[in-house]
Amino acid sequence: MLPNMRRFDKKWPVLRRWPFLKLMLMVLVVLFVVNILYSSANLYNERDFSRSSSDATNNTSSAKELKTSIAVVVVSCHRSDVSECLDSIMNANGFSTLPFDYYISQGCRNEKVSTLVKTYHNFTYMEFIPSNVYNPGYISMSWHFKSFLTKIFDELQYPKVILIEDDLLISADFFEYFMKMKDLLDIDETVLCISAWNDNGYHKYAHDTYTFQRTEFFPGYGWMITKKLWDEIKNGWPDRYWDEYFRNPLISKGRSCVYPEVSRTENIGKFGTSGTDFYLKYILPIKRNTQKLNYDEIQIENLTIEKYTASFIELYQKAIPVNITHYDAILTFANHSYYKIEFKGRESYQELCNKFDITYSTRYHIPRTSYHKITLLNLGTHKVFLYPSSDSLELDEKN
Repeated sequence: MLPNMRRFDKKWPVLRRWPFLKLMLMVLVVLFVVNILYSSANLYNERDFSRSSSDATNNTSSAKELKTSIAVVVVSCHRSDVSECLDSIMNANGFSTLPFDYYISQGCRNEKVSTLVKTYHNFTYMEFIPSNVYNPGYISMSWHFKSFLTKIFDELQYPKVILIEDDLLISADFFEYFMKMKDLLDIDETVLCISAWNDNGYHKYAHDTYTFQRTEFFPGYGWMITKKLWDEIKNGWPDRYWDEYFRNPLISKGRSCVYPEVSRTENIGKFGTSGTDFYLKYILPIKRNTQKLNYDEIQIENLTIEKYTASFIELYQKAIPVNITHYDAILTFANHSYYKIEFKGRESYQELCNKFDITYSTRYHIPRTSYHKITLLNLGTHKVFLYPSSDSLELDEKN
């Protein structure tokens, strides 16, 4: 007899007369201990993931085989119109022929959405739901991104991943674009990411589908990174604002993202985390490419840091310096002419942004789409550089 049970016998003499009752009590004690141990194990596991679909492991081949392909992850939560995103992906050129493996990662509980996305059998479903108190917006989103990137890179060992948020529609040539640009991540260590999005890709600035630029401002909205970068940055992953993490100079370390003049994505997520007013003014007007391209004609070597920087500086140096008054007075612009306009602080930079109808939102004092803090705008007949009087200008809004 267990020592503990002897104490029970002394305290409750009835147990001596009812062996069956004693046995039942022993069983209950054992079950209680097992339950505590099991719950503790679950709590430990749920510190990272409450539920992670095993489909991602069961429905894919070995990590060794996966290293020849690229993961494409649709980042989903509760948007019921996620089907528009998925349909645009399935209709893109090369969807079923190019070396991509497709995933949907859901980061919040929504049975309607999970039921819907599971009907897309070309996509492997993953689910990462926090087991602790639900944190809305950017906190939950950052946790979700870290969770599925850990799965894709650390467990499944993909060399590269393309991320597509569920409020994006992609162009027909989206995958062709990434197939062409992906090698830049291998041949040029100064390339941080490949993005499908141009923050200034409005109709009046998006003319040439064969033109691509570099920027130190992380664009997002359809982007590719490598496992090598993930291994470098994962330990410092933030608990919120994952996109600002990529924009932090301590993380980017002067590296650039490559992006197209004409975006390969468009955003239909009016009610996202960025705010409706900002979306309506600066996001909604940017449309995805609709033209067919011959990607064999594109030389990605021209986007490597040495060649791109030399070309960029050459055009910048030959641009005609003007102020905004002189620029407004020009009645006719000669084809292929270049101009540059200086700004001396946040106020004058904001005036220029208002003049050209682009966002003056900056991060770490870096303007969107800028290269070495110089923004290039293609107005069709001519191009304009917006440049700072000093590299140390403070452009961010003060809280």
